[in-house]
Amino acid sequence: MAGETTNSTKRAEKQRERPTIGLALTGTTYAWEQLPWQGAEYAAKERDANLLIFVGGELNAPWFFRVHANAIYALMTSECVDGFVTGGPFSAHVSPEMARDFCERRHLPAVSDEVAIPGFPGVLLDDYQSMRLAVVHLIDAHGCRRIAYAGEPSTTHRGIRERYRAYAETLQAYGLPLDPKLVYPGETADEARLKRWAEEIASDIDALTGQEDALVLTALRTLQSLGVRVPGDVAVVGFNDLMESRVTTPPLTTVRPPFYEMTRRATEILLAHLAGEQVQDQEVLAGQLIVRQSCGCPDPAVAQAAVGLVERTGEALEAALAARRGEILAAMAQTVEALPVSADLGWLERLLDAFAAALASESSGMFLRELDDVLRQAMAMGGGDPSMTSEQSIAVLHGALSVLRRTTSPYLDGVALSQAEDLWQQARMVIGQTAARAQAYLALQAEQQVQALREIEVMLITTFDVDGLMDVLAEQLPQLGIPSCYLSLYENPRPYEYPQSTAEWSRLVLAYDEADTTRLGGRVELEPGGQRFRSQELIPEGMWPQRRRYSFMIEPLHFRDHQLGFVLFEVGPQDGKIYETLRRQVSSALRGVLLLQERERAETALEQAYAEVERQVVERTAELKREQEESARLQQEVIEAQQRSIQELSTPIIPVLEGVIVMPLIGSIDTLRARDVTRSLLAGIREHSAKVVILDITGVPIVDSGV
Repeated sequence: MAGETTNSTKRAEKQRERPTIGLALTGTTYAWEQLPWQGAEYAAKERDANLLIFVGGELNAPWFFRVHANAIYALMTSECVDGFVTGGPFSAHVSPEMARDFCERRHLPAVSDEVAIPGFPGVLLDDYQSMRLAVVHLIDAHGCRRIAYAGEPSTTHRGIRERYRAYAETLQAYGLPLDPKLVYPGETADEARLKRWAEEIASDIDALTGQEDALVLTALRTLQSLGVRVPGDVAVVGFNDLMESRVTTPPLTTVRPPFYEMTRRATEILLAHLAGEQVQDQEVLAGQLIVRQSCGCPDPAVAQAAVGLVERTGEALEAALAARRGEILAAMAQTVEALPVSADLGWLERLLDAFAAALASESSGMFLRELDDVLRQAMAMGGGDPSMTSEQSIAVLHGALSVLRRTTSPYLDGVALSQAEDLWQQARMVIGQTAARAQAYLALQAEQQVQALREIEVMLITTFDVDGLMDVLAEQLPQLGIPSCYLSLYENPRPYEYPQSTAEWSRLVLAYDEADTTRLGGRVELEPGGQRFRSQELIPEGMWPQRRRYSFMIEPLHFRDHQLGFVLFEVGPQDGKIYETLRRQVSSALRGVLLLQERERAETALEQAYAEVERQVVERTAELKREQEESARLQQEVIEAQQRSIQELSTPIIPVLEGVIVMPLIGSIDTLRARDVTRSLLAGIREHSAKVVILDITGVPIVDSGV
């Protein structure tokens, strides 16, 4: 298998008790995004493998903000997975060469899902045959001849090209003209442009199909706004089976691609290869035509409910069941097998036996109790198969009941027939009431989840530090049924651009695992600031669950082009919108907290800078004061020295002979100077041991009695 590493030693070192595989997805919000990861989850459980789901965006897509989610794919390496399934990231904007490069640069076994990648095995959607189902149904079942097509070939997306080719070649095969004006020239639903196109063709068509439900539904509503009756005037068939297609009026007949089965099969192929088994290079699966009312067909459940003209055989039901039991069960199973049911069909036998026993005992209790058990299984989404919707489960039961009625009516008459009719009517009521309760319960669950998510959002946006955010998540996520969570922030993050790597190091700031009973609430105590580890390991060594298999949804945390980190949610709820909503909430809250921290750091740095300036000013002021004081002191010393010099100059002592000194006096002499003169004279006498002192007062202008 292409893309495998040749370093067997490294692979041996990474050997685990069970294989761990990756799945690259572009989202989990819509039905066609949820089914692939649920298919991979089913296959991983069957083979006891771990599953890591990397939720990014489409490579090379023109949508600015989605591109930055692609950083999560850089973490899908041999550090954490043994191989991976991919296909979701490869949109109409990705060339085969780019898809191949994406797989090869990981040096791991890879299996493509939906997209053909040279050199790698894959499970592909047969877009051609799937689209042909829609066109053939319009022609054969409804006699349509002027069939419009919403969409046109893409220059790069193989699937879209194949759908258009199927439309064109099927028309040609039936001898119908391909009228270019009946083809909407665009891949996106520009409503103004689509309305103009619909107005131009509305009176010239008897059917409409297209490359995807979104375009077809927009065209359908445009036709209805023009007064065109659907399906009275125009039969409509879509492609993709969106949830919206099931609830629109009229419900849209559409082709359901086998997204669940494709990813499940791709996962099985990857696990088989990892186990050393031989695998095929490519497998191709076709979609299924889901007949509703937009094409003009009656509701299948309503059509099946009709018994038609019943001819009584005169044979007793007990004898008929003994002789034709296998035929009746086969007819019931045929109705069920028309839908993707993976559950054990033993309930058909139990239902048939309970029906016969109820007629024999003239009591409806046994039959209705068995029906109630069957209903509980059906409401479990087809025995655990997420591709089986509640709508299909109800259709299965109504279909089986209709076949039971049709195949047993010829052997009933009189009281038995009346009793059987009561049973069938009661069964219809029970099924209807159960379906209504199931829908109400699902609506209540959805409302509770929305309310819980809103409460989490409020708590997140009113929390202003990372530790507080982690406390909120650790407390609230278990309430949503998420068993464990690991949240990490990048060190030194940078804007992401494919195919560069992410930040090499991260810090784990939240870790909890409800299954870990050794810790209070399963919360792992981390060092301040988080536990540092290499980003491609996803979580620090030793923290992965060891005694059980696991599946994690790995979501990128980013706000616009600001990379923040990533979070691992262990798969609990099967509604992918929960994980995507949490990703957005956590990313926004983290960005706000980190911005606040940056602001606080900037304010702290500014305060420190102000404090430093103030300190320097105080120090400089004190220094200037000291300098001024020193200057004043020095000045005073100079003055005093000058005064002493002047004083000495004004009272000089001159020795002229041994024992004789002369003191010449100049200027006026007041009392203060007279005292100084006396001191100096006495000091001179001691110093020179003078016997004679001559006072020269010729320079004194006034000599009074005081002097």
